[in-house]
Amino acid sequence: MTLQNFLLHHAQRMQYCFVIEHFQVSFLEVRRLAATFDIIVDYEYLDAVIRYGSQVRKLWDKGDKEEILGALAHELTHILTGNITDGLAQTVKLRKRDEQTTEHISRLLYRLYKEKK
Repeated sequence: MTLQNFLLHHAQRMQYCFVIEHFQVSFLEVRRLAATFDIIVDYEYLDAVIRYGSQVRKLWDKGDKEEILGALAHELTHILTGNITDGLAQTVKLRKRDEQTTEHISRLLYRLYKEKK
């Protein structure tokens, strides 16, 4: 299985578990991406592009699928939290809190996802 297929497979399963399967999610590899993943969500058209960089490729080469899946769950959780917080997170302090809340929710959802497997 390729990295791209792995991401698509688990994203689709997570979307169902997180009840966001109505979003079209695609992946784009961006070699110079500073973060592990980032996501661009279009709430009007229910579309999300998850970009991943060399860090994900390195994790894949090491066989660290759990780390990849945890980070993927975090990005997908932004679909749930972003629509609520995008307009509010204007300051650095609020953006940090938004990110912490997203991380907490993603850990909860990922735990449920792993138990469902």
